[in-house]
Amino acid sequence: MTIYNLLKERRKQEFANAAIPGTGKLAPRKGAYIFKSIRYEERGLNSQVKIAKCLWKPIREKDFIEDLEFDVAVQSFYHKESIGKKHLTPHELIDQLIYVTEAAIMILNSETKILKLSWGVIALEPTYLSKTIKPALFSQPGIFLNDIAAHEANLLGGIQDPEIDFDLFDE
Repeated sequence: MTIYNLLKERRKQEFANAAIPGTGKLAPRKGAYIFKSIRYEERGLNSQVKIAKCLWKPIREKDFIEDLEFDVAVQSFYHKESIGKKHLTPHELIDQLIYVTEAAIMILNSETKILKLSWGVIALEPTYLSKTIKPALFSQPGIFLNDIAAHEANLLGGIQDPEIDFDLFDE
């Protein structure tokens, strides 16, 4: 198995491990995303779910893996309780660098629970690993976190958003 394929397998496992217990396989996780496309899937009677085909990486990782896509349900980004750029439509998020800093189950009542997200969009050029680009095995992690902190501080006039706990990623 090549190093590139090993990295892909590791990323698949990281995605699986990042799932919030009690959520389905389409639930968003903490991390960074690039939505590549949006589609609609039938779920039950008269119900459609918007699903993003996307690239994903843990926030601490530097690079997305170019040909490794995941499916994520979009509705969690737009719940009333979620915090983020909800004025942007899912189609406007395509090819944008999206970061999710919080993903937690919120119980609304005895029968209803939702996945609450804290998320944003950052204007950075993402970097990719592909079969034609030699993986940077010793690239410096954490750079993306600093970019998010700087972006949030800039949007808030130099004050870091108290809703975003960057210590969450010091595991």
